[in-house]
Amino acid sequence: MNSSQMLAWAALPAATATVMLLPLLPALREWWRPRDTRPLHIDAQDALDPTYMARSFSARLAESVARGDRKLGQSRLMLAPGRGSWPLKDDEWKRGRNAHVWHAAADVQMPDGVHFLGEVATPATLETAPGCVYRALWAGASLRLAEHGHLLRWAHGRQVEVGTGCRLAGRVTADETLTVWGRSFFLLLHAPVISFGTRPGGQRIALAAPRRAEHGGLPPEVDWDPVSGRGVASGDLRCPEWSAWRGDLLCRGDLEIGTGSHADGSLKAHGELGLQAHCRIQGSVFAEGAIRVGENVQVLGNVCSETAIALEPGCVIGSPERPATVSAPRIDIGPGVIVHGTVWAAERGQTRHETPVPPETALVPAERRRRPSDERIEA
Repeated sequence: MNSSQMLAWAALPAATATVMLLPLLPALREWWRPRDTRPLHIDAQDALDPTYMARSFSARLAESVARGDRKLGQSRLMLAPGRGSWPLKDDEWKRGRNAHVWHAAADVQMPDGVHFLGEVATPATLETAPGCVYRALWAGASLRLAEHGHLLRWAHGRQVEVGTGCRLAGRVTADETLTVWGRSFFLLLHAPVISFGTRPGGQRIALAAPRRAEHGGLPPEVDWDPVSGRGVASGDLRCPEWSAWRGDLLCRGDLEIGTGSHADGSLKAHGELGLQAHCRIQGSVFAEGAIRVGENVQVLGNVCSETAIALEPGCVIGSPERPATVSAPRIDIGPGVIVHGTVWAAERGQTRHETPVPPETALVPAERRRRPSDERIEA
């Protein structure tokens, strides 16, 4: 073997090591001279207030419009038409999308077949087009999300209606009422009144008074402390129908509350927790396992699970005077449910049943929302 061959064989391991180390160079550079040493900033107001993003954007937009700015951040600031044709370029019509920030002073009807990847805002009423994608929407009055729409970040209005088939990847908030029709998917909903498949205020639960409340109580396997007003069950527990007690109940297994029971306190289970029909819980409900809230049940406090929550038809969570939070990785909601406060599904929330959809109330007929075929918009 001559010297050149020996040199080639000697260089082979070095070349192999170099190729293997190339993907690791960014990590090695960061380890040698750290640059990303601080945690990501999380705005406390944004984390605690679901409407923070909408309020912050509306304030920034108002300032930019008052100054006569042409841009908001990195996006072009455009004036949305009230009821006329949208000033989109030819390529934006062809691609069916744009990324401008749009603002208006009157009612806005979004055009058919165009996705809006920037914010759209008006102090009046805003209605989207069916099947379109929107980044963020703000309306000072009513906001109507048409059926089969897709929301990327957030939407806010005084009153908000969500059509069937919508996919809400961001938060949807309202100052007064939020109504979800049909089968939709969501992550976070927030309003003083959230209605599923029913008009706000159109349904009031008439709870039957426990027929034997004065003779109620808890099963004997509950270790009850009258001083603290707290009972503990060491294993699975099933309370009979029409039970009634005053105080908190902790179950170290699965907990089932019988039909028509009344608890003037909170419930917590280390396993699964079920509330059968017509129960009334004055406090909050917590469980490590899944929670099932039966038909026509009323819970005045929070409902939180580490696994999943199912709200059956006609149940009510919270009250106008006492907003509550429904929180779990997965949440399924039946028709006729009313929540006062927040519904937060960390992974996936959905309405499980088809519900009646209100009649079309479009601001502009569909044929007038489309771009006229003989119209050209210059760049």
